[in-house]
Amino acid sequence: MDAMRTIGLFAAVALFPWALFAKDAATAQTAEAAPRPLRVALYPYVPDIDVFKDALTNAWSGTGREEPIEFVAWDCYNEEFPTNADVVVSECGFLASWVANGFLRPLDEAPLAGAANPDDFIGYALDGCHGMDATGAVHLYGYPQMICTYYVFVRRGDAMPSGFDFAPLPEGQEEPGRGTGLLFYATGDDMTMGIVRLYLDRALGDERRGGAAFAKIASAAGGQLAFYPDDGDGFLRADWFRDGRGAGYIDYSEALSRLARDNRGDDFAFRRLVEFDTPYFVNPVSVTAFCPDELLPAAAECLGILVGRDYLSAVLWPEGRNPAYVLPGRKDVFADFAARDKAYSIFRRDALLPGNHTWRLPANAKETILDAAARSR
Repeated sequence: MDAMRTIGLFAAVALFPWALFAKDAATAQTAEAAPRPLRVALYPYVPDIDVFKDALTNAWSGTGREEPIEFVAWDCYNEEFPTNADVVVSECGFLASWVANGFLRPLDEAPLAGAANPDDFIGYALDGCHGMDATGAVHLYGYPQMICTYYVFVRRGDAMPSGFDFAPLPEGQEEPGRGTGLLFYATGDDMTMGIVRLYLDRALGDERRGGAAFAKIASAAGGQLAFYPDDGDGFLRADWFRDGRGAGYIDYSEALSRLARDNRGDDFAFRRLVEFDTPYFVNPVSVTAFCPDELLPAAAECLGILVGRDYLSAVLWPEGRNPAYVLPGRKDVFADFAARDKAYSIFRRDALLPGNHTWRLPANAKETILDAAARSR
């Protein structure tokens, strides 16, 4: 009996390394068979990024694709292009830079051509998603998911200032108080300050007029112009304005989602900051050059979802919630929202006026922005 136990023990010891090897081989085979995730970087500056993530996750589960979605955090204004991402939503102002550096795949060539119907998008927004490659050929490098521009908000019944005729703060007052001064959305960093200044320069035609407009905003905004909240809440000023601080407020259209808490959106009137030949910021969805060929079909499907009617309707006006007042790049979604909401109808009217164009920058975008920030100090 003892002899048999000894023989069994030696046999088990002898086989143990082989058992481990077999297990490792099976694990490696399983890992090799598992598809690599499709990595997606969404545009983070929206009222609720989790709504965008959840909607993509839900839509992706219905595609039947084996590749899982993996989200990549990326701030396209302040961080380098993410070489670990396959699909990105960015800012069209940097498109020339991304193209010049070879970071994006053309969407008008196989296998990505046809991922979306170009006729579904606002014309100038789609035009702004084109770029010139190293050979001088012009290609489409994104589909416009969202658009935005600056708006001036005042309380209903108050006079809307024309142009840049904002009343300066009273002498000795450094911050907008109750009913005085101008609140401007968070501009605490050089990148944002430079974008504001460039926007004014280009919208008004030259640096002199842009500088004069910026000076009027600064005199009415005071020290809060350079304030950025520690928690990163870019819409904090909307809360201040809703609660009575400031005589006016400049922000993107989506600020109305905060102003309209408790369905109080009709308490405020608004107009575009620049009413003629207005630049619009465009957020294109693109496929990166770092997406491997085997994942391109998945990337094309993801691209189609992110600019699709169902997705945009779900994220820009979530069921059971107030609208986000983010402006869709799709004409049909915009028309649907406008038919259901007065504010969206005004935003749509503005977005379709002649003279609108996509805000673009040259390939040295970041240097151009930082130079404009220096001119604004």
